[in-house]
Amino acid sequence: MLVPPFEMHVAKSVEDAISLRSKFGDDASFYCGGTELLLVMKLGLTDLAHLIDIKHVDELRSISIDDSGIQIGAAVTYREIENNPLLLADRPEFVSMISGIANLRVRSVGTLGGNLAFADPSSDPATFLLAVNGELEIGSADGKRRIVPMAGFHTGPYQPDMRDNEMIVSIRMPRNPSGGVVVHERMKLKERPNITVAVYASAAQGVVTQARVAIGSIGLIPVRFEEVDESLVGAELANLDGHLKRAATLASDNILVFDDANGSVEYKRHLVDYFVQKVARKAIETILENSNK
Repeated sequence: MLVPPFEMHVAKSVEDAISLRSKFGDDASFYCGGTELLLVMKLGLTDLAHLIDIKHVDELRSISIDDSGIQIGAAVTYREIENNPLLLADRPEFVSMISGIANLRVRSVGTLGGNLAFADPSSDPATFLLAVNGELEIGSADGKRRIVPMAGFHTGPYQPDMRDNEMIVSIRMPRNPSGGVVVHERMKLKERPNITVAVYASAAQGVVTQARVAIGSIGLIPVRFEEVDESLVGAELANLDGHLKRAATLASDNILVFDDANGSVEYKRHLVDYFVQKVARKAIETILENSNK
């Protein structure tokens, strides 16, 4: 399959990129790694006459870490994240998750911003960022920026909360707080995961003080449920099994899933039950053991 003919435009800045997108309207799309976009074009699922190359916009290529948190430019590749010593030191679990995406060829060109903008229900980064309260900085044609929480950014499959003539500028997440643990795990039988679960937990004096459970790849969008998170607060090693079973039951009962080629509703709810318990146990046992030292 060949990509249909198109004209490439190289943007010099965020504002320039958005201006070009405004000029060409629905006939144009931003282009960086192209790992998803070019495939869609080859399949004839979109008819784009113009691509706007944002790979050379400096603002989209930076990684910074300071007291306010971590900021990753939308055009930073997975491979650049893997090789960044600051991220490896501060968020090794994030780097580990990124290292598990696709293969080296894809990670060398694919970008974090492109992944999130595509809003694939099977996005590993979206599930991880949901668990750590990540945010996205969105730029608009008028030069203004808005901050959108990862929770709610994906409004449906392949439907990001982005208005016309907007683009993701950067991805933000908190630095790894002292004592906080994140565990990210997925089950994959084919090209895309059947389920992805990321769990953040913190504790003090042997008791869980905060938990966030994000579930992706199995429904229409990555999700979190407040009641699931709350059910894990107060857990101790002595009563952990009860908290885990309660959290897993709430998650499997509340998640919206459908029968499809990946399995029945019953099977998918079983996966949710199993993996919420498994991943939450890893995160909570680790944090509780650390808090008792």
